[in-house]
Amino acid sequence: MSQRVAQRLFGEASKEHESAGPTTVGRYELRRKVGTGGMGVVYAAHDPKLDRVVAIKLLKRRKLSSHAHARMLREAKLLARLAHPNIVGIFEVGEQEEDLYLAMEYVEGQTLYAWQGAEDRSRQEILDAYCQAGAGLAAAHANGIIHRDFKPNNALMGADGRVRVVDFGLAIESGLDTNTPTPRTPAFSAPIDAPEQTLDEAHTGPPDDSPPPKLATAHLAGTPGYLAPELYAGEPADARSDQFAFCVSLWEALTGERPFSPRQLARQAKTQAPLPLPAAKISPPWLRRALIRGLSADPSQRWPSLEALLQALDPHSRRQRRLAAALLVGGSLLGLAFTPLFGERPSDPCEDPSARFDHVWSTKKSAAISARAADRAPAIAETTIERVEALRAEQREAWSAATLEQCEALRHSQDNTQTLHLQTQQCLERHLARAGIFAHTLELGERETFIELDQMIEVLGDPRACLEQTAARPTLAPELEALRSQLDEGLDEARMLLASGQVQRAQTLAIELAARAEPLGLRGSESAALAIQAKAALRQGLGPDAYAAAWRGYLVGLPAAEPEVLFELRMLLAEIQFLNPEEAARSREQAAARWRDQAAASFETLSERRQIQLLLFDANLAEEGGDFAAQERALRDAQDIAEGGHHQSQLETTRLQLIDIEAARGLEALCEDPEDHEQLDAALEDYASLLEEQRARLGARHPGLATVEFNMALTYLDLGDPQSAQPHFERALSAIEAAHGPRSVRLAADRVALAESYSMLGEPDASTSLAAAALIDDPTPDAHAPRADALRQLGWQAIQRWQLPLAFAIYDALARERASQLDASETQGIAETLGWLALQLGHHAQAQILLTRALGGPDASVALNARANLAQLALERGELAAATAQLLALREDPGFDEATAPATVGAIEAMLVRVDMARGESGPTLDARAARARALLLENDLGPLHTKILALPIPQPPPRE
Repeated sequence: MSQRVAQRLFGEASKEHESAGPTTVGRYELRRKVGTGGMGVVYAAHDPKLDRVVAIKLLKRRKLSSHAHARMLREAKLLARLAHPNIVGIFEVGEQEEDLYLAMEYVEGQTLYAWQGAEDRSRQEILDAYCQAGAGLAAAHANGIIHRDFKPNNALMGADGRVRVVDFGLAIESGLDTNTPTPRTPAFSAPIDAPEQTLDEAHTGPPDDSPPPKLATAHLAGTPGYLAPELYAGEPADARSDQFAFCVSLWEALTGERPFSPRQLARQAKTQAPLPLPAAKISPPWLRRALIRGLSADPSQRWPSLEALLQALDPHSRRQRRLAAALLVGGSLLGLAFTPLFGERPSDPCEDPSARFDHVWSTKKSAAISARAADRAPAIAETTIERVEALRAEQREAWSAATLEQCEALRHSQDNTQTLHLQTQQCLERHLARAGIFAHTLELGERETFIELDQMIEVLGDPRACLEQTAARPTLAPELEALRSQLDEGLDEARMLLASGQVQRAQTLAIELAARAEPLGLRGSESAALAIQAKAALRQGLGPDAYAAAWRGYLVGLPAAEPEVLFELRMLLAEIQFLNPEEAARSREQAAARWRDQAAASFETLSERRQIQLLLFDANLAEEGGDFAAQERALRDAQDIAEGGHHQSQLETTRLQLIDIEAARGLEALCEDPEDHEQLDAALEDYASLLEEQRARLGARHPGLATVEFNMALTYLDLGDPQSAQPHFERALSAIEAAHGPRSVRLAADRVALAESYSMLGEPDASTSLAAAALIDDPTPDAHAPRADALRQLGWQAIQRWQLPLAFAIYDALARERASQLDASETQGIAETLGWLALQLGHHAQAQILLTRALGGPDASVALNARANLAQLALERGELAAATAQLLALREDPGFDEATAPATVGAIEAMLVRVDMARGESGPTLDARAARARALLLENDLGPLHTKILALPIPQPPPRE
């Protein structure tokens, strides 16, 4: 049939064939040929039933025995049931005139071989593409399907950027077709987007050094140069031979040449001699090691599965996966993945250290980072790129200088100091690896990654700190030392992920590292991993989980006595205790202070960074305890240290807190003397100065500026100047929205504050709109979280508009949503508000319950309002005598003070006037009392809230019998 179809479509056709119309296979109308080979032909076709373009592969029956034909049909149907995004889909498998045909997905694009040769691809682009192809192969392996002929020409890069593997099993030639079946073999697919060529030509691929011996190719299934050595020896294909072909293909994509010639592979199959080390260099070393393992001549020495290889190639998980591959149950060693393979050795640290730095953080990588920043974080890209370039130059110079200094010190060291010098050298090597992690994280960064650059720089650290080590780390046996180094690298990656905002990935990696460290008895590494888990939990608002991980880490790490880890865990426990909502304030402060003191005792001499961390914590403790003088002293001490070192981010944090204190004092001074603007004006100038410095360092649209803008706006709001506050709120809102998107929870607090500003400016529509926008999913279960504040603001706006049913629904939602987080005062306030709303809506029974509940709370002013509302309730019910008694009792209450509660005084006076008027009283005295009550309500700018009270009708008492 294939020949007849070809004649009709592409050969010299007879008149009978010309009049026969479109040639069909099954229901498919063949349109054009896109490929041909020894096993069959591939056509582009039209599926009239679903009106789509498909690819049809016709497999020649005469090339196969009956056994092979049945097997191919069976396995083609098996592959058709395998749906995977990285495998070309098979829609139908059938037979026509004894030939087998497959209807497949038609892919617009090009082969991987064409794609990788079309332009200079980055290493990461190539890895991403081949990992997609590998995922398709791994899925086939999981279903018992072997490819047998994987190569760059048998994978397609679609126009959509998705890679699909094709041509499963096409390499089965008649020479291998016997009545003894090989292990489970695949169905078939083929590239269908390439220019018309023979599939035999496609098999050839790039030219080899020389053809393999004839004996090696006489019965081979596949493409020489990509075939695993055992296939040359006649062994059946399996998942391990696919893995070899995959590694050959990826090596070729990265270097431009295959690692071995077909002659070398055939010779190895015959002589069993080791394969020569491939000459081409691949960096970084972990990538070369991963591929070398997959290219092992002995299939048993390759990766246990293609999935394991893909995990090793994954940029985020390769480190922990490498650890897993290095360990057997019980902690015995398969071999040290950290040990260089094939004679590869690290260079002398005294020999051109700057070149070694360039190897992990090259100018090409910096260019890739710049492109990524421009793509993922355009709002802050310009200054971010400048900062990263400056940081690279600074790190390169500092690391190179420190490495040379340490090298000379080690050469001239005495025996009693040699161990410390060696560990300093290890510290510098670890910093170099960390610099590579830093650059790689940015190279793959998303918007959040670039926003959190300051936090990532903090994790990166200063290489010169390695020269200041005073205590040697406990030494271990060589094999454990190598494993600890691997764990250290994984811990640095987890910390970098956490700093870059990838909390879940950091937590997953930390859990894996702790599990690997435990059976080895590496307590320091295990406790460090648990500390990262605790930090990740704390970032997610999971206080109990954070405490459990930190406490366990502390217990595990205490015997190891590694100062850095102990300091980190003790400060974590201090922070968790300080934030614990279930403890009384005084108890929390005392527990936090004890952990803080233990953290300070972890080192004989504290680094500047740790001193600043302790002082900032001291400032928080002092503020919580109301000791504002101590808070200011701690902040000023932190500022002095930060100004003298490389601590710009901490310096800005400290300065902002000091300005906030200055602004608060300025507002207090203004309350005492309305003419005393000096301190407040100075604070506002300091806010403006800090803003300018941050704009210069971070960029005008960086969300880091939002905190200063926000605090400055709040100061204006407290000053009663919403007009000056408004532009600062709007800039803060714009910066956060540009960085985090319009639905970020970080916008909520700013939207609520801006809503309050608009409310004060008399723009209720804008206020309501902003408060409504703040009602987003808020993961923080806090009564004072933005969502709760947004509900309060919306409720207040509804009251101002006299939309009382809406207001009641909003406050009721607030009470229900935050029932377990509201403190007694909050609960009392909401009950009083709901009671007042129920009263105005005529729901007297509900009002009675809610207002009575509000009487029992701790806030005396709220209780006073509840009593006033109960008096109004008595009036509504016509109980004038009871209402009068309650109102007169309120007038005698010590809390009844016009200076502190003018609105309540005005409301009570208004109700007493209405009672007297209902009794028929009149005259100048009553008029004066009414005018005074009205003035108190109106002067407090309460809108319709209490002025409505003046117009409420007073029911007449029921007639006496």
